Amino acid sequence: LILAHFDFRMCCCFGEKNAGFDILYHNMKHGQIATKELAEFVRERAAIEETYSKSMSKLAKIASNGSPLGTFAPMWDVFRVSSDKLALCHLELMRKMNDLIRDINKYNEEQVKIHRKTKEEVIGTLESVQSLQVQNSHLQKAREGYHSKCVELERLRKEGVPQKELEKAELKSKKAAESFAGSIEKFNRAGRDFEQKMSESAQKFQDIEEAHLRQMKLLIKAYSHSIEDTHVQVGQVHEEFKQNVENIGIENLIQKFTDQKGTGKERPGDDSDFDDDEPKKFHIQIRPVASREHNCCLVKITGDLTMSFPAGIIRIFTTNPNAPVLSFRLVNISRVDHFLPNKKLLYSDPSQSDPDTKDFWFNMPALTLHLQREAELNPQASYYNVALLKYQASSQDPGRAPLLLSAECQRSGTVTRVSLDYHCCPATAPATQLTSVQVLLPLDHTATDLQSAADSVNVCFWVSGSGTLCASWQCLEVPRGPPPSLAVQFVGSGASLAGLDVELVGSRYRMSLVKKRFATGKYMAGCSL
Repeated sequence: LILAHFDFRMCCCFGEKNAGFDILYHNMKHGQIATKELAEFVRERAAIEETYSKSMSKLAKIASNGSPLGTFAPMWDVFRVSSDKLALCHLELMRKMNDLIRDINKYNEEQVKIHRKTKEEVIGTLESVQSLQVQNSHLQKAREGYHSKCVELERLRKEGVPQKELEKAELKSKKAAESFAGSIEKFNRAGRDFEQKMSESAQKFQDIEEAHLRQMKLLIKAYSHSIEDTHVQVGQVHEEFKQNVENIGIENLIQKFTDQKGTGKERPGDDSDFDDDEPKKFHIQIRPVASREHNCCLVKITGDLTMSFPAGIIRIFTTNPNAPVLSFRLVNISRVDHFLPNKKLLYSDPSQSDPDTKDFWFNMPALTLHLQREAELNPQASYYNVALLKYQASSQDPGRAPLLLSAECQRSGTVTRVSLDYHCCPATAPATQLTSVQVLLPLDHTATDLQSAADSVNVCFWVSGSGTLCASWQCLEVPRGPPPSLAVQFVGSGASLAGLDVELVGSRYRMSLVKKRFATGKYMAGCSL
C-alpha cells in the first residue's frame, strides 16, 4: 500500500481474489497495536526518568554528607542543590510522560469505538466481496464447461459422426454457452456492486488512517516537547551550577573558613614573663548620654510578596502543560533575617553565594492547579492574587523606623499635658510617602477640657521633617495611674521598609507592574513622666 497521496480506492480493487478489503481492514486494526506499542515505549521512558531522578537524589544526599571540615566544605552545598534540581527536572519529565500515557490510552479507547462503528458500516462491502468471489468461481466453472463442450463438438465434426449425435453435441455446446454468458453477466453485476461499495469503504479506511496518523504525530510532538523543555531546564541548572562555582572564589572559601573557625581577631596578651613589670593598660570608653513617642526600641518588620496573574494565563498553562518555568529574584535582601516561602508553589536555592539576592522558581503544575481552583471559585475575576512568601526583619537600630517618636507626660494636680516629638527618617522612607498619620491617645474616663494641636485626640495629619504635637486635659480627680501610651498609625506607598525589590529571571515572561506599600502594625510611643 502506498500512503503518500495515494487513494485507497485505487489499491482495493486489485490483487489476487480481490483481497484489498481484507488488507485495508486489518491495516485499520493494526493502528490499535501501534497505539499500544507507543504507550509501552513512553512508559519505559518514564521508568528511565524515574530511575535517573532517584539516582540524582541519591547523589544529592552524598553531597549533603560531604565533610564539613576544611575550606572546600561550602562547595558541597553547590553540588547538593544542583543534584536536587536535576532530580526535580527528571521527576517532572516522568510526570509528563505519565500524563502522555494517559492521553495515548484515551486515544486508544476512542480508536476501539471508531473501529467497531466502521466494522458495522462496511459489513455490506464484506458481503459484496464474498459474492464477487462466489460469482468468480461460477464463472470459471462455466468457462471450463463451455470450453470442454466446444472441444467435444469439434472432435465429433472431424470424426464424421452421425447427424443426430452431432446435433445433440451442438445442443450441449449451446447450453454451455448460454450458461457461460449468464455467469459473465452475474459476475459483472457483482463486480459493479463490489466496486461501488469498496470505493466507499476504502474512503472510510483512508479517512481513519489519516486521522490516526495525525493523532499519532501530535502525541509524538508532545513527547518531543516534554523532552525538549526538560533539556532546557537541565541546561539552566548546569549554567547555575557553573555560575555558583565561579561566584564562590578562593578568597570567599578561605574567608568563610576563618569566620567559622577563627577564635578572635586580637593578638593574644598579660602571659610573657617580661610583661609582668610593665604597667597594665586599661581601655575605658565613655558613652554619651542616651537621647529621650527612642534610645531603646525594637523595630520589627514583617512583609509579604503577592503576585497577580491575569485570568487569560490559566488557559495558556492548561493548554500547554510544558510551559516554561517562571522564576524571579529578590534583590536588596541584606536587611531580611528570615524568609518563609509558600512551599507548595516555590522552590529556592539555599546555596546562592550572593548575600544580596535570592532566587525562587515556581512548581508549574502546582501553580496551574492553584490558578484553576481560584478560577472555579471566582470565574468572573480578571486576575488572581497568589501569596508567594513572607519575610521578617528585626533590629534595635532606630534608623530602621520611618518615623522616630519620643513622648513626655507632665502632671500637675488634675491637669495632664502630653508632648510628642517626631522626626522623619528620609533614608528609610521619604517623608512625602507617609500618609494618613494618626496619633491615638487614650484618655481617662473623667477627662474634660481637652486642648490639642489639632483639637482632637485622634490626630490625622501629614508629617515631614521634625516637629512636636501637644495635648492637655483636666480630670475630675487627680490621676494616679501610669502615664498614657501613644499609638501612631500611618501608610506609605511606593516603597518597602525592608528595601526589597523583585525582578523576573529570563525572557519568557514579563512583569507589567510592581506595587510597594507599608503600613504600621503596632507602633507605640511610651510617655516618660
